Order: sequence, then structure tokens, then C-alpha cells
Amino acid sequence: MKKFDIDKLPERTRSIYESQIKWGEACWKNTLKEEGKDIEILLQGIELFDIWERFLKGKFKGVDSKFIPEIFMDAYLSINFTCMGLYKQSNASMRLQLESVLRLIYFSQHPVEFKWWSREDNYFKKKDVWADGFDYFKRLEEYRNFVGKCKNNNCGINFFTKVGSLYGKLSTFVHGGPTSFQTSGGNFSPKYKKADFNKWKATFIDLECYIHIMLILGFPDEFKGMPESDQRKILKSIRNIKFKKSIIQTLGIKFRGRV
Repeated sequence: MKKFDIDKLPERTRSIYESQIKWGEACWKNTLKEEGKDIEILLQGIELFDIWERFLKGKFKGVDSKFIPEIFMDAYLSINFTCMGLYKQSNASMRLQLESVLRLIYFSQHPVEFKWWSREDNYFKKKDVWADGFDYFKRLEEYRNFVGKCKNNNCGINFFTKVGSLYGKLSTFVHGGPTSFQTSGGNFSPKYKKADFNKWKATFIDLECYIHIMLILGFPDEFKGMPESDQRKILKSIRNIKFKKSIIQTLGIKFRGRV
């Protein structure tokens, strides 16, 4: 097996390697020095996907095993990129995560379309399952009931309007909106920035909340089949108390004490 020897690298390769090590270490240290506690909390939060993996495993002809690891990894990489000062990439990872969640829910009920998508069949290649303002999801009974319960509970937020807003915000990092550039003043500038970190963190927390609502309503039987302790862990990630109430009412779940 070959041994790694930096001195044997070509000049440009050695230069990029050394610069990556230098600024990467600086970004990690600066980020964790200021935000280490928040990063730990966010890492704990994405462990909730382990619960989903356990209860979806083997039920949807490979759809679950295809998407759950990817959903976790997109969140994990988003945190990783943020610690490296790569906020454009960290936000782009979040959009990919949301898309994987929506595909997981859709393809779990559409195995034929999943096969087409998996082999990049031209028929399905350019079809987005979230098209027309998430129209497919709005037609699902659990989502319709949830939105109705939210209206009655005065949740204060239109669920699909919020999901659409998050998707649009994250898309600016994919398509290169004017405020999403990685470069600054003509220079490549990966470094810890308090303001950018705070914006990313707020979006990340919001997105994970809405993702778990999508999963709860997309897989109601699997969620109801979980032990109460796991249900509570997932519901804890949802900060809007009225959203929790609407979910519980929609699914007809009974809890002992407050959630």
C-alpha cells in the first residue's frame, strides 16, 4: 500500500491541500469556540433519524434504505460545512435534505415511479414530487386534516406556505442568489462569521422541525406504532405547541401528561 508523502505531491495539489488544512482547522476552532454547545445540540437532534430508520426499515421495498441514510447525511454535512465556514454549501445540503424527505414520502407509496427514478428513466427524470406548490402532499388525508386542525387551533403559520418559503430560501444557495455567494470582495473566504452562523442555525432548526412533521404525517401508522418515548423525542423537536396539538389530534394519539 502506498504511503502518503506530501513532498511528492505536484505543486498545485500540495498547495490546495496545505491551504485546506490551514483554513479548515482555523474555521473549526473558531466555530466551536463560539458555537460548540449549539453544534452538540444540533448533532443530538439529527440522531432522531435513527428512530425513523428503525421503524421504516424493510417496509417500502428499498425506498427507506435509499433515502433515510441520505436524509441524515445531508443534515450531518450541513453541520460539517458550517463548521468549516462554508455556509453556501451548508444551506445547499439542507435543500437536498428536504427534497430527499419529500421523495421518501412520495416513493414509499409509488414503487413503480421509484424504479423509474432510480434508473433515471426519461419519463420521470425531470418530474419533481413537490411540484405545483406541494399539491401531492396537500391531497394526502393526514396533511389535509393537519392543516384543518392547525386552522382551528390558530397555529399562526400556514404549514405549506412555510415549507415553500424554506425551500425558496435554500434554493438561492443552489442557484446563486446575490446574498448567497461564498466569495467576498473577489476572494475565497471560508471563515466563521457570527451573523451567517446564526442565520444558518435558525433555518436548520426550522427545517428539521418541518421535516419531522412531514415524516409524522407521511408515515402515520409507523409513528403511531412507536413507543411513546420515541414519539415524545420526535415531537420535542417541534417547537410550535399548536402544531404538536394538531398532530396529536389528527393521529388520535393519547399521551399521559404533557408532551
